[in-house]
Amino acid sequence: MRKNILKRLIDNLSGADLRKVRKDPMEIMGMEHPSEAAQLYVVRQNPEMIQFIGAPSEKVQLEVVRKDASLIMLLDAPSEKVQLEAVRKDTGVFLYINKPTEKVKSEVLKSDCGQIIYMDNPSGNL
Repeated sequence: MRKNILKRLIDNLSGADLRKVRKDPMEIMGMEHPSEAAQLYVVRQNPEMIQFIGAPSEKVQLEVVRKDASLIMLLDAPSEKVQLEAVRKDTGVFLYINKPTEKVKSEVLKSDCGQIIYMDNPSGNL
């Protein structure tokens, strides 16, 4: 019973901030913890708005790099999944990724082996 009440409260709160950003997407800049729905709405309108979202969810980050892979440079610590999505779309964005995983490096080299010159201490497997 308590879970249902909490869920409804959370849904109501997220609905309020979603309504605000639908009226004016710039409203997200003043929100401390916007809901994922509000974040998604804003980045679907303009993916560059990701820079105004404090801690975007992985789903929001994926939406952004799917629209424009180069915007990975605006993400503080993208997950491996987000990094992979970005380099699959454009291997050139590899340069914008801090601390890419081996899997990400491998994915880049599958498409563009010339990128190895930009990799610090590539492993023997690469």
